[in-house]
Formats: sequence, structure tokens, C-alpha cells
Amino acid sequence: MRCLLLAFCISIACISASRFGRHLEGSVATPMARQSDSDGQVRSIVEERFRAANAKTVSDIAPIYSHDEKLIIFRQGEIFRGWDAYENYWKAALAGLPPGFELKFDDVRIQTTPRMAFATALWTTTYPDKSSQQISTKGLITLVLIYNPSGWHIVHEHISANSPADK
Repeated sequence: MRCLLLAFCISIACISASRFGRHLEGSVATPMARQSDSDGQVRSIVEERFRAANAKTVSDIAPIYSHDEKLIIFRQGEIFRGWDAYENYWKAALAGLPPGFELKFDDVRIQTTPRMAFATALWTTTYPDKSSQQISTKGLITLVLIYNPSGWHIVHEHISANSPADK
């Protein structure tokens, strides 16, 4: 009977903690965003990320990324750890974009909790090659964001292009 009572109490405590967003690490609660604000704030950051890619500026997107060891980026088989590594990638990549390069995002879906969010989207790039033929590539992007006292920041980004069979 005691085991049953103990199991019942533990399950009620777990349900309460998950329903009310309590996550204790030691004796200090992890900060949470208000759910009513989270959706709009995360959507704004995701849109800013997409706009900056088209504007071709690294400085516009730097504030939306985590600048500590939590940032991990997967791009076409490469891994970038930390903002410095990813910033260097961006600078080189943006300098090498062909004239007329355009990036479009579709089917953007965002899910948020008080401490974490993720966004998924389909992307398409188009640009003219040397003979003015339009080249197009499609793929997927996933962004993972966490909330801390300074706001929402991207901590993980995974970008992949569709295989030739998927195009």
C-alpha cells in the first residue's frame, strides 16, 4: 500500500512540474518565457534569420544566435561549433554568392514551449549560371532556439539540400 501511495505522489509531482513549467536545477529555477509572448518572439527571430540571409549581412543575424559553446550548426555534412566558427563560414559564403542569388522560405512551422522552440521550413535558392540559365536548389532547415534571461537565441541550425532524386 505504501508503494502505491508513493508511486501516486511521485506521478502527481511529475505531472504538476510538467504542467506548470517547473524545472529545477539544484535550487535555482530555469527562466521561462511567457507562452503568450513566446510564439511572436520566436516567429520574429525566425523571420529575421530568413531576411538576413537574403540581405546577405552577417551583422544582422549575429544577435539572434547563441554566442557560447551551445551553438552547433550542421550544414551539408559540415559541423560548426560556436559563433566564431559559424560567423567565419557566413563571411566566406556570402562573399562567394553569385549575382542574382535569391533564397526563399516556404512552409514555415514553429513550435514553442516556455524554454525551447523549433522551426522548420523548406528553402529554395535560385541564381543564373554563366549562360543565364536559372539554377535552383531545394532543401530543409531546422532551427532550435532556447530562452534565457537575455531572450530567445538560436542554439542549433540544421540545413540540408535535397538529393538530386528528390528535386
